[in-house]
Amino acid sequence: MSLSALLSELTDLGISVSAENAQLKVSAPKGIMTPSLQLRLREHKDELLAVLVASPSGISHADTPIVVHDRRAPSPLTSAQHRLWFLEQLTPGTAFLNLPLTVSLRGPLNVDALRWAVAELGRRHDALNSCIRLVADAPMQFPGADELQIEVIDVSHLSEDARDVSVLQRNNFEIARPFDVQHAPLIRFFLYRKSSTDHWFTFVTNHLVFDGWSHDILVRELRELYEARVQVCEPTQAPAVRFADFARWHEEWLQQPAQTTQLDAWRRELAGMPMVLELPTDLARPAEVSHRGITASWRPDSKILDRLRRIAQSSGATLNMLALATVEIVLARYTGQRDFGVGVPVHGRNRPETQEVIGMFVNTLVLRSDIPDAVNFRDLLTRVRDRSLRALANQDLPFERLVQALQPARDRTRTPLYQAMYSYQEASRRQYQMADIAIEQIEAF
Repeated sequence: MSLSALLSELTDLGISVSAENAQLKVSAPKGIMTPSLQLRLREHKDELLAVLVASPSGISHADTPIVVHDRRAPSPLTSAQHRLWFLEQLTPGTAFLNLPLTVSLRGPLNVDALRWAVAELGRRHDALNSCIRLVADAPMQFPGADELQIEVIDVSHLSEDARDVSVLQRNNFEIARPFDVQHAPLIRFFLYRKSSTDHWFTFVTNHLVFDGWSHDILVRELRELYEARVQVCEPTQAPAVRFADFARWHEEWLQQPAQTTQLDAWRRELAGMPMVLELPTDLARPAEVSHRGITASWRPDSKILDRLRRIAQSSGATLNMLALATVEIVLARYTGQRDFGVGVPVHGRNRPETQEVIGMFVNTLVLRSDIPDAVNFRDLLTRVRDRSLRALANQDLPFERLVQALQPARDRTRTPLYQAMYSYQEASRRQYQMADIAIEQIEAF
């Protein structure tokens, strides 16, 4: 649920929310605060505080409606899409913008129903079935003509060990295969049939038209559409607004005074900040970014997490803010710098119409880590909390517009304004049920 939608719901229910000592104060009629509503308030605590404490401009464009346009007409790119498209042109033939998801499907799968559900997804969400082409030297989004399809790979005739090896090899190949963004669709679906009751289902899409929030929408709608087909009932209604409608609205909003107000706030916040974080490396810096890397994982136990939450709450902060403060300490320790920028992604869906729309809405904020000498951790956490709230209050300004305004020295080996990104997510191994099919998200690569 977006922040605007949550605020509307609170108003409808007669619930008032205020800020007191950097904490949310909720006043609600007796019996109205359900566990679900309490959870959503916790999830949006940072953003609510930003609106209530730091600045009234956090949802400055909430009253501007998104107009539905002709589905057949091309649409402009959003600022975030422009940046990704530019990166795509700089490094053609690479798959660094590919976003994959693989799930296992266990049970008597109705393949025809799944095919229909995938095709229906493409009709409901134009971003999935689109491409990007130049028109008068400007990139535009065009709807695709054909419906989305699934490629079925049957390995059931192989031995069990050979099946697993074959599926893993093919899946890794498809995940790493680049998209030609000039041709729709910018998503591919694969169904690996190991047996009549054991399948792997993979989709790979391009970040130009997809984000992390879209993953949840796609999986949820795919389940609902499949069940509607199998059970011969009407599926849920498709969202009235499409991503192309938002892209046009976004282009118009960039001409509004609210954008200038937020830009001025960012200029003040980042004035004098060094634009380069000198991370120590054991190898020479390459001439261009390679986008290659590794993943290191550590899962703290519940007791540690509970202690960390209590520390955060005692300073009026969230676990998210505490983790960011810790990252800043580590970066300062290894770089010797105390003033630098950290990139923080936000979902960018501050309009209620966009919460069920698949597309690329993500924006990146630059949180300044200006760490005073001899500061203790609690004081640093308070500083991180206040900076986070100010950033969230001005989260609508596209990162690309901020780069254009500040004009940092361009370097193809570094991201402008920040070289370290911090993203907070509540990770879990997800399990779902789709009719009589058990779905489990898996790490397949």
